[in-house]
Amino acid sequence: MKEYIGLFGGIIALWVLLHYSYNVIRGKALAASIASWSMWVVLDMILLVTTWQAGKPVWLPLGWTVGASLVTI
Repeated sequence: MKEYIGLFGGIIALWVLLHYSYNVIRGKALAASIASWSMWVVLDMILLVTTWQAGKPVWLPLGWTVGASLVTI
């Protein structure tokens, strides 16, 4: 059950960041700097690696990492 909760959280995290990117492209949201998004990518990667090494479900940190990476691009 915990695995499904983590998966659902990862999907929501990815969806939120993709929705933000879509709104930035359409001009409905202000874009943050590339430096701040790059910082979030690095921090999310650290969280992803440490979660994976601890043997915990990685879906939520994976969703944040992929989403922040796509926003940065």
